Order: sequence, then C-alpha cells, then structure tokens
Amino acid sequence: MKLINFEKKDENAPKKLNKKKVFGSVIILIFIISIIVLISFYITNTSFRNFVDTNFLRKNITENNATAIIIDKEKNPYFYAYDKYVVKLEENTLTRYNASGKEDEKNKLEISNPLFTSNERNLVVAEKGKQRIYSIIDKQIAWQKDLEGNISRINVNKNGYVSVILTGTTYKSVIVVFDREGKELFRMFLANNLAVDSAISDDNKYMSFAEIDTSGTIIKSIIKTISIEKAKQKPDEAIINSIEGENDSIIINIKYQDKNTLLALYNDKIDEIKDGKVSLLKILNNKEEKVSFSDIELSNSVFRVLEKTTGFFNSNSTVEITNSINNREYLYMIDAIAKNVYSNENVIAINMGMEVHFISTNNGWLVKKYTSQKEIKDIVLTGKIAAIIYHDKIEVIDL
Repeated sequence: MKLINFEKKDENAPKKLNKKKVFGSVIILIFIISIIVLISFYITNTSFRNFVDTNFLRKNITENNATAIIIDKEKNPYFYAYDKYVVKLEENTLTRYNASGKEDEKNKLEISNPLFTSNERNLVVAEKGKQRIYSIIDKQIAWQKDLEGNISRINVNKNGYVSVILTGTTYKSVIVVFDREGKELFRMFLANNLAVDSAISDDNKYMSFAEIDTSGTIIKSIIKTISIEKAKQKPDEAIINSIEGENDSIIINIKYQDKNTLLALYNDKIDEIKDGKVSLLKILNNKEEKVSFSDIELSNSVFRVLEKTTGFFNSNSTVEITNSINNREYLYMIDAIAKNVYSNENVIAINMGMEVHFISTNNGWLVKKYTSQKEIKDIVLTGKIAAIIYHDKIEVIDL
C-alpha cells in the first residue's frame, strides 16, 4: 500500500541558498573578468605585452636555436622566400627548404643573376638585364621563355598571370603580359617614357603600369590602367584611366592589394586608387616627422617607420601600420633605430642589426623576435616563413 503525503508546501517560504553554486559562479565570473582585463592590458600596454611575449608566449628566438643551413659563399648563392619555402639559387639549381630546414625539391634554372617575384604559390625568376624567365607554380616549372629585350622588372598575381618590363629595344620600354600557362596576351609599347613597375589585379581583369616622363624640365610620374580583355585586340585603345602625379613626385612602385585596391608608392607619399579616383593614404615627407622606411608590398596594409630622438644617446622607432581597406592603424614601438625593413603578405620584419622583430600587420603585435650574436646580412620572408641570412649560413624561422 502506497503512502501519500498530504502535507502542503509553503510556496511563500524563502528558498535555501545553494552556497556551492554561488561560490562556483563567482569564481567563474572573476576568472572571466581577469582574462578580459589581461587581454585588454596585453593589447594596450606595450611593456606588459613584451613581458608576456618573452616570458610566457616564448616568442623569442636566439641564433643557433633556429634551424641552420650551412652555405658556401664561394658559390655566390641567392635566397628568396615564397609561400612556405625558403629557396636558394646556386649554380643553376633552385633548392627549396621547408620550415624544418629540410630540402623539399629542386628545379634546374639557367639563371645566374636573378630577379625574383612571388604571390602565394606562384614564383617567377628571371635573369636580370637579360632574356630568360621561368614561371613556377607550387614546385613545378609551368613555363619558361627567352624574350626579346632586357628584363628589368617582373610581377605575378595570385593566379599566376605575369607581367614583364623590357628595355633595350627600339622602344623606351615594352610591357608583356602572360597568362598562367605562359600564353602571351598582349604587349604595350612605350616610345618615350620609362616603365618602372607593373601589376595585375587579382581577378585578371586589369593591368596597371607606372611610367616616368623625363623629357621636360619637371619629372612626371604617370599611372595607367588597361583592360586586359580589350588589350588582347587593341592594346593602344585599352587604357581605361591615366593618372598623373604631382610635379616632382617620383613613382617607385605600384601594387594591387585585397579587393583590387591599387596602391602607389611615391618618394613623398602613398596614394590609393579606386575606379580611377585618387586619395592620399600617407604622407612620407612631413618636416615634423622623420620617415626612415615605408612600403606597400603587403596583402592589405601599408607602413612607415618613424624615427624619434628621445635624448643625447637614445632614439626609438615607431612602426605605423595602416590597413588599406578600413584605414585602421596599429603602432609598434622599438627602443632602437631600424637598419633595414622587409615586408611581405601580412608580416613586417624590422632589422636592428643584431635583432629582428617580426610584426603582424593584422594587429601590430609581435610574431617572433630573433636575437643574434653577430651582424645580420639579409632577410627573406613570407607570412609563413623567414630566413636570417649570414655570410656562412642561413637560419630558418617558422612564422
């Protein structure tokens, strides 16, 4: 027989507090708030961020702790980096090394004095001042050619389309454009002006080139954009816009970044060009600021390095990164003067001679810091890998 309890519960009676649950909730809340405070402090406080990077995140690397590859300087090797590889060109052989410093694959290239350019998985190597050029996609040679004229500048977009600037012909400059398979699409002939750089948009629709007119008393820089589809039939009628720079502003190079934004680096400024309209992105010759380095060779950013003297013997460098899509700015401070600066994809490397800071353009934070016991000769890098080059070895760093 089942007993039934007819005693009614008092719904108005105060409920007993579960102290364990409350205590647990408070601990979790305190933990979450602490994490938020630490992250905020890490983002806003440079000294604290450097302390965490050094002691907890282990971003510091010292010479001899990275993967070393011994080189024979008598063979005059050349180094470059693309995608996830560091490559060495030596005695007509291109050798790839992965992030572990192991040989990956080799290609035979008849090149002795190379020009390199790359974009993601695409690598182009040409003989500087001569005729030979190779296009490499992933690890295989996609095509090779001997061109009429002397190769002075090369460029490749992320789809493997290549533009080449030639000199030494009856024209001042000739620009040749090839598709991914090496098919020549068209040529542009410049009778009077010298072409200094070219770039192809990521959608393969446009090719832009920068030229300098020195025929008058004032140097003129001109950037022209052409429709690749129209240029296949009538190159001379394919120009969709032409932009002339200010007097004595000398164009250095141009680059298509994300979303087909065309950037132009001059000796005194950085311009942004969209739909034929020009807007100033950065000034590089402000009398109140000393700009020691600047570049546009990144995926979606530009940067400039500002030097500032803080005392008789103290100086520092500020890396000012500007996102070219949303104009957001990031600053990175270094208590030293930059001797050289390198950039590629989304990483900037600041070389102080015996110390290198690798900085992310996505947030302005330190990716890795490399410290050496001797002077660093050179650096090559992508967003995934870097190599510190000495006279007798290179050290590979996985970024």
